[in-house]
Amino acid sequence: MAVSKKQQEANRKNAQKSTGPVTPEGKAKVAHNALRHGILSRKLILPHENEEEFNAIHNELIDSLSPANLLESILVEKIAVCIWKQQRLVQAENATLCLGTRTEQIATGVSGLFYDVTSTGTITENDFEPTNKSHLDWLTAAASELLELNITKIKYTLDLKESAPVSYKKLQDDARSTGLSVTSYLTQRKINITQYLVGLKDYCIKEIDKIQRKPLIMQIAQWVQMRESISFGEIERLFSRYQTSLDSELYKAMKALQEQQKSRRETKETEVIVVEED
Repeated sequence: MAVSKKQQEANRKNAQKSTGPVTPEGKAKVAHNALRHGILSRKLILPHENEEEFNAIHNELIDSLSPANLLESILVEKIAVCIWKQQRLVQAENATLCLGTRTEQIATGVSGLFYDVTSTGTITENDFEPTNKSHLDWLTAAASELLELNITKIKYTLDLKESAPVSYKKLQDDARSTGLSVTSYLTQRKINITQYLVGLKDYCIKEIDKIQRKPLIMQIAQWVQMRESISFGEIERLFSRYQTSLDSELYKAMKALQEQQKSRRETKETEVIVVEED
């Protein structure tokens, strides 16, 4: 529907009468409209972060600091950005500290060094636990009978039961844990009794060797932990410097906002005095 020239002229005159918001609250609302999508906060939110959480911080600061113009709104947003980055820094620092104390990381570091000086293989978190005496007794008993046993002559489970009862019980327990018979268990693993016993003997010997060398393992673990703490110490120093920088930015933004609001209030008071004198 076409608009008449008369209506167009009326619209133009009405538009000239509009002066926009005149109250501080109205002006502040308009200022926030200009910042609806953010100026300083663009690309601030990382993919794993929640934009609504940042907006909640920003809105709460707007309510408490009451910016009345565009400049004050920008300063409030800058304060919100500083606080958001500080929260992110705390989360990153906590995650880094947790990573530095993870025993599996230390175990991996120990394995790389320990394997060079022994034949015990990979070190796990369990190797840092106190020695279980009953487990050590079982390892010793199983290793003793297997070392004395001519493994290649064992063809049937009955022979194993009579010659090496500790190893036989272990084979039974392993089979039962899978819900299979001994024969089905060996078939599923595609091994025979001889291969099972060779693997069991190697396991027992390595575990006993680890236990005997535990003092050495713990010494290497302490060295690895110390080495990791040095590298994490450097990261902590970087965190500290960044925190200092954020604190400085936050302080400057707060101070600038206070000065701007103070100047605005003084200007307003001066205008009121002038009007009263007139």
